[in-house]
Amino acid sequence: MRLIVPWLAALLFASAAAAQGDRLTAEKEADIRQLIGATGGTRLATQLADATTRPFYALLRQSRPDLNERALPVINRELLAFFKERLDAPGELNERILVLYHHRFTHAEIKELLAFYKTALGRKSLTITQLVSNESFDWSRKHAPEMRRILEAALVKEGLTAPAKR
Repeated sequence: MRLIVPWLAALLFASAAAAQGDRLTAEKEADIRQLIGATGGTRLATQLADATTRPFYALLRQSRPDLNERALPVINRELLAFFKERLDAPGELNERILVLYHHRFTHAEIKELLAFYKTALGRKSLTITQLVSNESFDWSRKHAPEMRRILEAALVKEGLTAPAKR
């Protein structure tokens, strides 16, 4: 998950109007797929599995307190298989990402991005973006228990849920 940000962040800077009317040719699709690979998208299944293994383990422990940490590699293996199988299926995430790039970048812009990410500065920007993403993910995970307490208290205060049992 940590490496997803670099190539999704590029979408925020794109002009949807600039790509309107630009056809998705086989060449443009191939270049988009190359760009996704250059920005870390080909490692998406591994990233997602690694990012979700511990949260799934914690969720399973709520209903199965006897579950020990030996389950972690099994959970990771199964999530990795799930993501690898599903990401490239028709209509799933990789296809949706390709469409996002297509609608927000012209073919010429895709080529410029490819050229940029082949430079030392482009590779360095990916590294820094990945580090920022990692720090953001770690910061969010660190504060997750506090955020959960705040959200649970707000929901109880609004009468939307019963207080948590302790």
